[in-house]
Amino acid sequence: MVALPKLHRKLLRDLTASRAQFGAVVLIIIVGIATFVGSYEAYQNLDSSYEGSYEQLRMADYWISVDYLPRKAATEMNDVPGVVAQGRIVGDVTIDLQLETGEKVSGRVISLPSGEHPEINDVRIESGSYLSPGAQREILLEKRFAEYHQLYPGDWLTIERDSSKVRFRIAGTVVSPEYIWVTKSAQELFTTARTFGVIFMPEERAEEFFGMKGMVNEVNLVLEGGTDPTQALSEVRRVLRRHGIMRLTSKDEPIAVSTRKIDIIQGVRTAYMIERKDQLSNNLLKQDVDGFRQLAVLFPVLFLSMAALAIYVLLNRLVESQRAQIGLMRALGYRTLQIMFHYTGFALVVGVIGSVLGALLGHAIADFLTSVYAVQLKLPFVAVEPHWYVVGLGALIGIIVPLTAGLLPAWATTRMRPAEAMRPPAPRAGHHTLLEVLLPFVSLLPSVLKLPLRNFFRNLRRSFFMAIGVASAIALILVSLSFVDAIESFMHTQFEVIQNYDARLHFQGQGAAATASYIEHLQGIQEAEPVLELPYRLQSGDQVADSSILGLPEDSTMYTLLTLEGHPTTVVEDGILLSIPLKNKLGAEPGDEIHLEPVVGSVGETEKTLAGFINEPLGGRAFMPLQEAQELLRTPGVATGVLLRFDGEPSPALMERLYRLPEVASIEFSGEAKRFVDDLMGFFWAFIGVMLAMGFALGMAIIFNGVTVNVLERRREIAIMRAVGMSQSRLVIILTLENLLIGCLGVAIGIPLGCYIANYFMAQTEMDIMSMTAVIFPRSYIIACVSALVILLVSQIPAIRQVSRMSLPTATKDWSE
Repeated sequence: MVALPKLHRKLLRDLTASRAQFGAVVLIIIVGIATFVGSYEAYQNLDSSYEGSYEQLRMADYWISVDYLPRKAATEMNDVPGVVAQGRIVGDVTIDLQLETGEKVSGRVISLPSGEHPEINDVRIESGSYLSPGAQREILLEKRFAEYHQLYPGDWLTIERDSSKVRFRIAGTVVSPEYIWVTKSAQELFTTARTFGVIFMPEERAEEFFGMKGMVNEVNLVLEGGTDPTQALSEVRRVLRRHGIMRLTSKDEPIAVSTRKIDIIQGVRTAYMIERKDQLSNNLLKQDVDGFRQLAVLFPVLFLSMAALAIYVLLNRLVESQRAQIGLMRALGYRTLQIMFHYTGFALVVGVIGSVLGALLGHAIADFLTSVYAVQLKLPFVAVEPHWYVVGLGALIGIIVPLTAGLLPAWATTRMRPAEAMRPPAPRAGHHTLLEVLLPFVSLLPSVLKLPLRNFFRNLRRSFFMAIGVASAIALILVSLSFVDAIESFMHTQFEVIQNYDARLHFQGQGAAATASYIEHLQGIQEAEPVLELPYRLQSGDQVADSSILGLPEDSTMYTLLTLEGHPTTVVEDGILLSIPLKNKLGAEPGDEIHLEPVVGSVGETEKTLAGFINEPLGGRAFMPLQEAQELLRTPGVATGVLLRFDGEPSPALMERLYRLPEVASIEFSGEAKRFVDDLMGFFWAFIGVMLAMGFALGMAIIFNGVTVNVLERRREIAIMRAVGMSQSRLVIILTLENLLIGCLGVAIGIPLGCYIANYFMAQTEMDIMSMTAVIFPRSYIIACVSALVILLVSQIPAIRQVSRMSLPTATKDWSE
């Protein structure tokens, strides 16, 4: 019996002899594993960063909002076993920046205890210091708002409420766990730092400012570990009832409009509770991270699937090319399992090397992606740490994938009989190819054209396998580019096609629609349209969605609604139009009745017929005519804002007149909103950039591997053509044309494959607040196809050089070298 170590030496010799091909396979595995480890570990880092920030700053589990409540009620809740409670004052204000930038913007004041950090919903000081003890005229500013308006500790800021203005000194800038994603409301999810800021004020000053001495209007709760939420909240309800709050509602336990009307008549006071999962910032961040998690799984699965295919093709051809050696090993006494494990060893070696290097590269990618995201959202605490189970899982996958792919070719060696394997395969019988049968004139073509066509059709299996490699590369590049195209289309559609206005003026609550007519006559205003946006709960059958309804003028020229096919449309009389996220949530079809229920108040419950669907990438709203939206409130002539189109660049005098209007809370410029959303896409751009680079690298490795093997396994055939006098240049032309034919087949397969995968990926990443449609621009098709064909042509150069230098007598023997 021959000693087994000799097979190990043969394995090393074969790996060295085909180092280029196996190196390409190692690169394929590195890319696949790096993609998995990098993206999924980045997801774990982000999830840990959020949870760590919430834990470090003691974010609340529940928020209870009321009209007013004695501060001692929060103390009584704090005495409930397992409950930590804290009362505070929260109120919306106007920030008067006339002295700083000449603007007025919306703000939200949140009270904090002076001299000591709160037990719940703490803030992290980024610059300056915390609030001093005593009722000082000090405030803390949310970091992004302060940075945008260039406000620093020691500066003074004017806060306005009910025509009363008070100036406060900025003690410091902070980051809050409640406002990691800063947003004003569910109706204004994408709020820029220009138009909204969060202010933290000493409790004593907040009581004076809002006229709530000894009172609070919000209670934050944290349940200690092991506390039964049902029992704890039951005790909290008892405390509320003792203080006149007879009903506690939540998103999961809403009150019917009819009940609200009875409560108003009977004077029943109600509190509203929000759980952490429904807290606006947390909910938006969760949607964002969950969308990334989908991509963190889908892209690695795609890459590793292509890697498995490449390994299968390589090992299958290796086994076929070593038939004689396999027969000899069988004749020398090697057992079938020994030979099978020997060829499985090729997959094991490349798997181990590729998975280890891929895991290390993936860890570095995870650090990069995490840092980009942390900077973008200014996370209070960033957790960048190795998740060894992800690294280990990636390494394990990197070994299992090539082993699985190599199992079938290795198993094929066990079915070879020694005598048959040692005998060269019988030459194929000469016959006309299918192409020559269908197109007889092919036989009359010059040999430089006829031979590539014959070779392509005579070994369709070989041609198909190589075409699949080209198709895989095109699909990988096309899928990555599709996300770039989708983002560009998303931004263009939302901010260039739909939003045709220059700015949106927001009222303080509700104002008069007639204000738009007044504004339209101001010098520098080209056009002005009133809009009315209302928070609503929509229901179709058993499906419910909380959103908003935007009332638009029927002849609106500044807010263009688009059908799913991309055609302009308008709001429909006696009907309602739904965006794609609402369509998916409700599962409704045109003609269905949609039940509309106001989120607040007791007026406006009705039924509307679903008239169709709207392609609005950002927001996820419903639409109806402005007049019908006003009728919901039973208040004709009401609006919540005005869309503005300026006549050129707005002058400082015009902006001052607009800000001085008593109803105005803030003015949001469309360009600012576009830049804000583009900044939010920063992490997405970084991730897609990494995936695009990985896709190109993987595509290059797959094509290089396929072309190299395709040329080298035909050494004898090429040597014979050289021996009969064919020139080197003629031989290169024949091989190039054959590879281009195969490349064209790969293009025909790869384009529809890439489109299908891109559509599937895009469907898996949809969010409630954002809807991106799979779009592939012509340039992406050109880039993918041209890149694949150029890589194909370049990849054949080393292989052609190698066969051109080989010994003709040796190469023309029946057995290869």
